[in-house]
Amino acid sequence: MEGKAGKRLIIAAAIVMLVLLLALLLFLALRPHPRAAAFTVASWNLQVFGDKKAGDPALMRRYADKIRPYDAVFVEEIRDADASGFFALCALVGNRTCAVSSRAGRSASKEQYGVILDGNVTLLATKDYNPAYAARFERPPWRVRLSANGTDLTVYVIHTKPDDTANEISALEDLVREESEPRENVVVLGDLNADCEYYDEKRTAMFGGWTWAIGNGDDTNVAKSSCAFDRIMLDADAARSYVASGVDSEGIALPLSDHYLVWASFSGS
Repeated sequence: MEGKAGKRLIIAAAIVMLVLLLALLLFLALRPHPRAAAFTVASWNLQVFGDKKAGDPALMRRYADKIRPYDAVFVEEIRDADASGFFALCALVGNRTCAVSSRAGRSASKEQYGVILDGNVTLLATKDYNPAYAARFERPPWRVRLSANGTDLTVYVIHTKPDDTANEISALEDLVREESEPRENVVVLGDLNADCEYYDEKRTAMFGGWTWAIGNGDDTNVAKSSCAFDRIMLDADAARSYVASGVDSEGIALPLSDHYLVWASFSGS
């Protein structure tokens, strides 16, 4: 009798183990892969980023550490004439594809946009609206088309002139409408200065029907005042693959930047 009871216990234990194993396999099969599920697009105004900052190894390491977790990072305020500091930062981040726009600005102070792409993101094409649109923008936008995890995005990055923010955002809306094709997954991001003394979002309705992933209640400003200067906006097509967004303020303070990094994640197909 004891032998039969022992066999029954062994069989029961084996059945329980088999059920638990099947449940674990089912859980793993249904759980989305972390890289396939989403990729992140970020924007960060590096605040007068040029030779001086590039010559500070400790500061450069802080920039690289902040940028490294994101799949695609668009940066504003590249100031050095040859963008050598930006490409040094790109190399420090490691295993990245990087590109810059032309230098723009009506005054002696010129800026460039840059993009830093992880190895899982493919740069498809770029279009520079400078100097053709210099009459409409202090720093005309730069368009970047990229692909990641089976999803293509068309991204417009801009740094608006603070004193002319409303007019430039309106002009940007017109330009995006003119240039966009159906089902293109359009994202607009950058330092839009779209809050506080530069922009009254309650009285000015622009990019209506778009998802403002970084909204009016967010604070992207390192200073004491709470202002959503930096924005990420999604058209209806891009919004379908939108997963989450946020403001990354951890460890960001002067002299690193006067802006926090903003990000949004998108699901792969």
